[in-house]
Amino acid sequence: MNKIRIGGLLLCMQISVAMGQVGSISPYSQYGLGDLQHHGFVSQLGMGGCGVALNDTLQINIANPASYASLKVTLFDAGLNASVNRLSTSNKFTNKTDAAFSYFALGFPVVRGGKLGGCFGLIPYSTRGYSVNYNTLNTQGDKVTHYFEGSGGVNRFFVGLGSKVWRNFSVGGHASYLFGTLSKTRRTEYADNTFLYARNTLNTSITDFMFDAGAYYKTDSLFSVRTKKRDTKNPGTDSLPNYIYKKKYIRFSLGAASTFQTNLKDKNDFITETYYTDPLGTIYIVDTAEYIPTVKGKTTLPASYRVGFSLQNVNHWIYTAEYQLQDWSKFTSFGINDNLQSSFGVSTGFEFIPKFNSPKYGKRIAYRFGFRYNQSMLNLRSTPITDLTLSFGVGLPIRKDAVTAPYATSFSRINLSLEVGKRGTTTNNLLLEEYIRLHVGVCLSELWFIQRKFD
Repeated sequence: MNKIRIGGLLLCMQISVAMGQVGSISPYSQYGLGDLQHHGFVSQLGMGGCGVALNDTLQINIANPASYASLKVTLFDAGLNASVNRLSTSNKFTNKTDAAFSYFALGFPVVRGGKLGGCFGLIPYSTRGYSVNYNTLNTQGDKVTHYFEGSGGVNRFFVGLGSKVWRNFSVGGHASYLFGTLSKTRRTEYADNTFLYARNTLNTSITDFMFDAGAYYKTDSLFSVRTKKRDTKNPGTDSLPNYIYKKKYIRFSLGAASTFQTNLKDKNDFITETYYTDPLGTIYIVDTAEYIPTVKGKTTLPASYRVGFSLQNVNHWIYTAEYQLQDWSKFTSFGINDNLQSSFGVSTGFEFIPKFNSPKYGKRIAYRFGFRYNQSMLNLRSTPITDLTLSFGVGLPIRKDAVTAPYATSFSRINLSLEVGKRGTTTNNLLLEEYIRLHVGVCLSELWFIQRKFD
């Protein structure tokens, strides 16, 4: 059985590397390192992407590595996504679809009792994917078509630890290795196809380490609610019922995380090729006109910051909100900034479980809702590019007999999240992206790495 599990992890890693660079079909991904992927798993995406102030003992939360300290069982989490996108200008639109493997991660307690936990996994850091063209006329009045295309992505392999340093306070960190290739291609074709065309391709390969850290604090004595329940032993009468009153404390949590500014090693390869096309548009390479191999440089990633809070009635409901900031004006790649600006975002989310330990399946489903607003790093033609997203999700227990099932496997879930949103605008001849994204994840729980005791 262990061989099957390990083989499954290796298969997921291979699929992630192969497919992690798929996931963007946006012309906006030509800037910077492409579209930055939201670093949350499916359960968090259903709550607007919030995670920095969450500390679920039965969910992997990579938004804040301090959360690993609370892991009670070994968790394997993997996900994929599919999207439908409409790209619109002021006078035309096109629809595109996309699908990709999202991530995999393995989290586990290192020391029993919620004192030390670890996690490792593979997720996409950024993706690039676009293909646009426009027509002009040359001096002779002939049509000239200009093509701009981009592809590739950067993946992130991470290893993290979280430790409880005080009764209600935990800290943690990630060491991540970024690797991948981003490509940009430019070519021009003329109405008179008796000539060879030229295609220029720039490939940027990135490989280096990145580090981040997080902290988490909780208290159960700051807020409380009063509840009442009919006394079953002495119920009284219908006109004068007897109740038992209880005070239930609401958990208040604070979380913060930061990725440190990083200088990544990168290499540029530049190639110019001549080609011709057939009537169907198929490209046939004729010759390499120019090749400039392995020009070394660096990419500077600016530091990022996230802070948030949450209110929780444990095992019943949780509300959370957070704010994030990253100064992309400090980004450079081979000394080029792309005229980027600071980005910031706010998000909020809510999860509700009717009755966590109910024998009825429907009452153990987790229902999630969220909202996210982000002002991106882009400001084009004096117009900020913003992103607005509404999200919905559910966590479906895999076992219907969770109350009588073994402890470790009873918390395995299938997580589904749906995001509906838009990015950009048609103002100033820009592009509006409207999207629907479906995320599917599987979180499996096991009692690995914990010494069993028998009477």
